Amino acid sequence: MPESKNTRLIAGASVLPRYVWAAPALAGLLLGAAMSVAQAQAPQPADIGICSGTTHSPEDRIAACTRPIRRANPQLAPLLLLNRGTAHLDRGDPDQALADFNDAIQRGRPNSRSFHSRGVAQLGRGDLNAAIADFSEAIRGDPQNTDALLNRGVVHARLGESARAVADYDAVIRLLPRHRDAYYNRGGVWLLGGDYDRAIADYDVAIGIRPNDAAAFRDRGDAHLQRGDLDAAAADFEETLRLAPENAPAFESRAALRRHEGDIAGAEADEASAERLRQARPPNRP
Repeated sequence: MPESKNTRLIAGASVLPRYVWAAPALAGLLLGAAMSVAQAQAPQPADIGICSGTTHSPEDRIAACTRPIRRANPQLAPLLLLNRGTAHLDRGDPDQALADFNDAIQRGRPNSRSFHSRGVAQLGRGDLNAAIADFSEAIRGDPQNTDALLNRGVVHARLGESARAVADYDAVIRLLPRHRDAYYNRGGVWLLGGDYDRAIADYDVAIGIRPNDAAAFRDRGDAHLQRGDLDAAAADFEETLRLAPENAPAFESRAALRRHEGDIAGAEADEASAERLRQARPPNRP
C-alpha cells in the first residue's frame, strides 16, 4: 500500500465535480410579457412556446427565440435572450451564450438567475474568475440559489481552493439536505485531499440518494483503495461496471487494484478495455 495517505495507487483522479445548468423557468414570464405587446407586434405564440421550452432541439429553440427579438418590447427581449442563451449552452456554444446573457443583463433588470446563467457560460469558456464573480453576484441576489452555490464550489475546487469549495457545498446541503451533487462533489474534494474517511461518508450519502450512481460507486471504490480496503474497493468497481459497462475510469481503477494484488493479466485486460473505450469516445466528450 502507499507510504502515505496522499500517495495514490492510480495515476490521476477520476473525480470530476459536477456543475448544474437548469434552464431558466421563464415560460410563464415570456407568455405574460408577450401578451402585453400590441397584437400587431406580438410574437407568434408558437415561437414563444418553443423558445421557452426544452423539448425541441437547441437549433429550433435558437431560431424561435431569434425571430421575435427585434420586434419585442423591452420587457420581453431580455427574457428571449436568456432563453436563447440557454439554448446556445445546450448546443455546446458558451461563447454565443455569453453574448446573449450579456445583452440580456444590459437590457433588463439583472437578477440572481441572470448572473447564474452568465456564470455557467463563463465556466464553459474556462474563465473561472469571471464565473466566480457571476456566481457570487447571483448568491448576493438570492442567498438560497443552490445552483449558484454548487457551481461556485465547483470553480473553487478547480482552482484548488478546497476550503471554499467545501463551504459552498456545505451551504447547499444545509438548504437541501438530500442534494446528491453536493455530497458527490464534496466527496471529491475529500478524496483529492487524502481524507478518505470523509470521502467515503459523502459517497455513502450520494449513493443512498441515488442507488444507481455509477460515478459515486467508482469514486468510493477509489477511496477504499487508498485506505487499503481492497475487498470494498473491488465490490465498488464491480458495481460501477454493472451499472455503467463503458466506464473507462472504473476499468482503470480496477486495473490498479489488480496490479496491486498481482493479477497482471487481469490488470492488462482492464487497461485494454479502458483504452478501447477512450479511443471510441467522441472528441470533446469528458
